[in-house]
Amino acid sequence: MLADGLAAPDRTGKSLRIAPCLSVMDNAHDPQNNLFAIGAMTASCLGDVIGAGSVAKQAEELAAKLAKIF
Repeated sequence: MLADGLAAPDRTGKSLRIAPCLSVMDNAHDPQNNLFAIGAMTASCLGDVIGAGSVAKQAEELAAKLAKIF
């Protein structure tokens, strides 16, 4: 995904760049409309989301977003 430009690395280079809407961002810094992330891999972009409550909130947000798409 990185080599094809579908995803951009985060500022640490250890994960992917994630938009506040939980979409993975591409090399042009545009959020993907079909590639999402939750949990630990969002921490470097969105702050500490390691706790179960934070991950559950992200999962709820993403589920609502996906429900609108499908």
